[in-house]
Amino acid sequence: MAALFIAIYKPLEGNYYHWALHLQTPHPLIFEVTGSHPSFSTQTSHETPETSSRRDRLVESIHVGDINTVDIEQLKEKINIQHVDNETVEWNCQDYVLEALESLVEECIVDGDDEVYVDGVERAKRKYYGPM
Repeated sequence: MAALFIAIYKPLEGNYYHWALHLQTPHPLIFEVTGSHPSFSTQTSHETPETSSRRDRLVESIHVGDINTVDIEQLKEKINIQHVDNETVEWNCQDYVLEALESLVEECIVDGDDEVYVDGVERAKRKYYGPM
C-alpha cells in the first residue's frame, strides 16, 4: 500500500501556494507543474516533500488516499499524461493537482467517496486554493 498526499508549499514568488502530488512509497515520487503561464511543464522527482530542495517552504502534506500496490504503475501513467493547460491564464499548479486527482478517481485508482479523500481535498481547497 502507498499513500497519496497533496503537498502544499509557500510560494517562491507571487501569492498562490504551490501544490504538488506526493506518492509515499519505498521509492517516493513528487508530481508537479513548474513555471508559469504560458510555459508550465511537468516535473517528477524521486523524493519526499520533507527531503526536497524546497522543504523549508513546505506548509503541509494533506493525505488524500491510499493506493493499492498493483495500481501504482497505472497511477504514474495517468499522471504522466495529465493535461498541462498553457492556454488558460488563470490555470496553475493547484488546478493541475485537482485535475490529476479527478482523473485518478475516474480510473478508480483513488476512491473519490472515501472520507480521507473528501476531507483532504476539501481541506486543501478551503485553506490553500486560490490567492493567499
